[in-house]
Amino acid sequence: SPLLFKHLNVKWNDVCLNKKAENEATREMVIKSLSSVVAAASIIKDGQQVITATATSVPNWLIELRKQVSEHGISILKFIVDHGLDKIGRWLRCLGIDTQIASVKNVEQLLTTAFDEQRVIITKDILSFNSPKINLEKLRVIHCSFDDSRLQLRQIVTLIPFSLKTNEFLSRCVKCNNDDFVELTREDVLRTGEAPESIVMKQDAFFRCSKCVKLYWKGPHYRDQTELLMDLTKPEFK
Repeated sequence: SPLLFKHLNVKWNDVCLNKKAENEATREMVIKSLSSVVAAASIIKDGQQVITATATSVPNWLIELRKQVSEHGISILKFIVDHGLDKIGRWLRCLGIDTQIASVKNVEQLLTTAFDEQRVIITKDILSFNSPKINLEKLRVIHCSFDDSRLQLRQIVTLIPFSLKTNEFLSRCVKCNNDDFVELTREDVLRTGEAPESIVMKQDAFFRCSKCVKLYWKGPHYRDQTELLMDLTKPEFK
């Protein structure tokens, strides 16, 4: 009956809310218990405007990494983003940061890559790392708590402040993370037919990734991405 359905629906909502609260409490407990290796940033919002951002935990590895970035720039940064965070991974590559993107959800594989290549893990699923089998001495994790990619990037910049230089933007291939490009002329691209003639005639230079051969040029999308990411990495987020 409609009355019974309404009663069941209310009960089901209560179960869902209780489960959500339970998961949130567990997540906070895990972050606290792993405070020596997990960096988490909380962001206070007023509508869509981010007012301020503060780190809730500052592990020793993060203090050291901040110092290195301050001295040497983003060239020393190496990340691996968890499965499902592909967009933030591509944005970090756009910024010129060496970033691997996990293709499947596999914590063991993620940890192996992070440890072998000395990468900082970026994840939303902090509960996956609450295991006695994980070597905490080598673990370095940034916990992203937001679904919005812009706020995820802002969390990372809050924890590891860095300045974006124009010549570093798109110095890595967004598709494969390679940092080596071959410059092509308009005539080269017209000859290979890799882009429509209407686009080619508006550009003076093109760049092809030497690994995956993806072709790039500085069109409207490049300008839009540059403006967005420059804005997101400013000290004051707009």
